[in-house]
Amino acid sequence: MRLVDLAKDTNLQIEVSYKGTKLFYEVKVALTAFNGAFIEPIRQDNKMLEFNSGNLIINVTAEIEGAQPILWRDCEIKGVKYKNEIYHMITCKRGGLAINRRGRFRMDMGYTGTVRIGHEMAALNVVVHDLSSSGFSFTTEKDIEDYKQDIHLVFIDTDNDTHFNFVGEIVRKQEWNNNRFLYGCKFKKLNNMVEYYIAKKQRELLSLKPVKNTSIIELKDEK
Repeated sequence: MRLVDLAKDTNLQIEVSYKGTKLFYEVKVALTAFNGAFIEPIRQDNKMLEFNSGNLIINVTAEIEGAQPILWRDCEIKGVKYKNEIYHMITCKRGGLAINRRGRFRMDMGYTGTVRIGHEMAALNVVVHDLSSSGFSFTTEKDIEDYKQDIHLVFIDTDNDTHFNFVGEIVRKQEWNNNRFLYGCKFKKLNNMVEYYIAKKQRELLSLKPVKNTSIIELKDEK
């Protein structure tokens, strides 16, 4: 599948990698033309970001309703002006391939916290394994047999003193390293606050420069 074949408002997930650090953006297709997909400019601090760097690896995944997601690898993103509007334009030299369904991006954590399961069990000491807007996971030494019930997780991001207090439901369990168990959980509904937090953390890890006006390419339809 080609990027230019995507329908308007198709959901895209952009993965930007640099020296092992990854940054994710959730966007929608605004229009397609010139063998690419156009999206509203991705901004940071109200400034359009520059992705035209040879050091960046950019992959793009499209969520196709009723079908498997489509992945394009090694894409390019450039600032363009088309019909007097500014966009980021995504292009790829290769076609996209169907992949197994992907969940929302989960950020690795590693902070300690406590969990209460149900209404009767005492608090457990845990390590928060990862976090996304749809759920989270944690590890603990406790082998919880009756685990398919609501849980209450509390932890602090000690890097910036951000406090979290979540309620979710454990949906899976597996053995982990060093005689520990990993429990995967989901929120009752998508958590937009978590998406904001993850985006902020990613910006701290990977800083992109604003695009220069002189590097924005003006595109015109052929007459």
